[in-house]
Amino acid sequence: MKNKFYMSMVIIMMMLVNSSCGQSINSNNVAKAQTLVNQAGALMMSASAGEEEKVTLNKAVDLLKKSIELNDTVNVAAQSLIICYIRLKEPQKAIDICTQWLKKFPKDENARLQRGMLYYSSKEFTLADSDFDIIKAYLAKQNPTFSSNLAPAEINKIINLSFLNVVVGNQEHAIYLIDHLKTALPKNTIVDRAYLDMQKTTRDDVIRKFTGF
Repeated sequence: MKNKFYMSMVIIMMMLVNSSCGQSINSNNVAKAQTLVNQAGALMMSASAGEEEKVTLNKAVDLLKKSIELNDTVNVAAQSLIICYIRLKEPQKAIDICTQWLKKFPKDENARLQRGMLYYSSKEFTLADSDFDIIKAYLAKQNPTFSSNLAPAEINKIINLSFLNVVVGNQEHAIYLIDHLKTALPKNTIVDRAYLDMQKTTRDDVIRKFTGF
C-alpha cells in the first residue's frame, strides 16, 4: 500500500504559491469573502459519499463563486473551487478555474501544476506538457543541500521536490533526489518510507490520486 503521508504531500502540491496576490481590495469585501471561504471549507470537510456529497459540494461551489466575486486575489478560494470540481468529476470546469487564475497570476506554479495534471488525466498531453515544462524549469532552480543535519522541514521539502519531479515526467531527477537523501540520512524512517514509496510510484499513480480519474 502506498504511504498516504507522502502521496498527500504531492496532492496538495506544496502550495508553491499560497499567499494572497496583491491588489487593493475593499476590507469589507475581504472579510466577507473569507467568511464564505470558511463556510465552503466546512461543507467540503463534511461532504459524505454519494448524491449527498454532490449536493453539499455544489453548495460549496456557490459560496466560493460568491467569495471570488468579492475578492478574486486570494488563491484559497480558487484552489478550493478547483478541488470541488475535481470531486464532482468535472475536470473541464476545474481546468477553466486554473486558466482564469493563471491569466491574472501567470507565475502561480501551483495552479499551473494542477492544470497540467488535469490536462494529463483528460489525455490532453500536449497541453499538459506545456504546463509541465514550465514547472520543470521552476524545479530545476531548486538545488537542495544533502547532509546528515537536515531539519524535518528540509527533509519534507526534498521529498516533495522528488515527487513533483515524478508528476512532471522527470523520473530520473526524482530518483536522484531521493537516493541522495537516503544516502545522507540512512537511518531516517521518514526518508526510508519515502524511498520505498518512490520505487513503486509512477506518474500516472500520482496524477490519478490527485484527480480521481
